Amino acid sequence: MSEQSIFEYAFKMYGYNVIIEKKKLSVNTTFSQTVYENNKDIIYVIQGPKNRINELLKNNTSFIDVNRHFYHHLMKFSAIFLVYDVDHNTNKELENAYQYFNNISDGLLILNVPCLEALAEYNMNRVYKSTNFTDYKKILNQYYNDKFHLNVKEYIMLHFNELLLNHLQRNYELFLKNHTLHDVNDVTMHVQYLLEITNNENIRKGNSKENYEVIIRFYSTVLYVILCYLKGFAKKRNNYYLLLKYLIQEEKK
Repeated sequence: MSEQSIFEYAFKMYGYNVIIEKKKLSVNTTFSQTVYENNKDIIYVIQGPKNRINELLKNNTSFIDVNRHFYHHLMKFSAIFLVYDVDHNTNKELENAYQYFNNISDGLLILNVPCLEALAEYNMNRVYKSTNFTDYKKILNQYYNDKFHLNVKEYIMLHFNELLLNHLQRNYELFLKNHTLHDVNDVTMHVQYLLEITNNENIRKGNSKENYEVIIRFYSTVLYVILCYLKGFAKKRNNYYLLLKYLIQEEKK
């Protein structure tokens, strides 16, 4: 099961038309929205040119101007979200990426810490120490296979709203405790706060497989920020409570 499949399922669950682009983003690629169905919003899920942020910045400087790939003379995409895992990227690389991708018009960086599978982390007190992130995913897959006979991505798909709600509430409480973070009621600021905390709490260092070190103490995602924008809550003050209420209502359904 791919991450694209998870996003397709999730967005459809929230009432959006979804188009999965078979071609990935490349230097010569331009995407234009030409399909309008019942005047509803359409979401395009497109694979990026590289799997890691550091590869995106290092090898494809042209992609810094991401928004030009989503422009057509008849229309312009309303919002662009770049969903990436933290995984092997250094603190500096994450900070550099956020300098370029920090708004929905040019591309807003949405991070999973350390990866999308962390959306289903069942032990937030876990300290994961290794030389890679593969073993972390194996731990989660084993847990959900033993308990539910599902792999972790299948579990995420079936419980996406519940997991998103849990991370929204947990992040809010965590950011509230950090005295340097003042606008916790503004969900759009959670992107920046997540970046700050993961860079402070987690360790990812080394230049090769032989000396690479991973220590993860903090697991999270801000995928819910996308929904905050899509539902129009980002235009309101204290949008945390609007998004919280919406997710709770969806969970009751």
